Amino acid sequence: MDEAPTLEALARQAVDGDRDAVASIVRELQANMHALALRMLWNPQDAEDATQEILVRVVTRLAQFDFKSRLRTWAYRVATNYLLDVKKSCVERQKPNFTSFAEDLAEGLHDEASVDVVDKVTDAVDRIVPRTVAILCLQDEVQVPLGGDAVAFVAQHPGGAGEHEGAIRGSVDDACSAVGSV
Repeated sequence: MDEAPTLEALARQAVDGDRDAVASIVRELQANMHALALRMLWNPQDAEDATQEILVRVVTRLAQFDFKSRLRTWAYRVATNYLLDVKKSCVERQKPNFTSFAEDLAEGLHDEASVDVVDKVTDAVDRIVPRTVAILCLQDEVQVPLGGDAVAFVAQHPGGAGEHEGAIRGSVDDACSAVGSV
């Protein structure tokens, strides 16, 4: 009785130019690669596309297979690397920050009015962030939740907490009193 050749034997034949061996390798790996792609991508259409790409990569890189492991193990590694790359979104690859976002905005907006808008947004972010941090620090320091009135009060007054210290302290005192009376 003839035994079917192993995947490794088929790989050797495929590297030597045997097209039937290539077709056998693809048939043998296709279901496993599709199942892995489906588990990692959760979308049947994306999994089908990924499976095709994985099989192309396996076939075109067969000459790089060193026969120190099983072909199926190597194919899973090729598939996993590809699928992890696919799962990374464009945003993850770009690693955006506020500076690149402002540059992209400025690039996309060419007239003076648009550039002025970008400058205003950048200035607003520069003013809001320190005040937000100050509010969070104050909230953490006092260990009571500041009411929306205190947060809104600080956010509406561009002079910062310094010029309105009494009103903010009053809100904090009210909050402390409320906690103390419970």
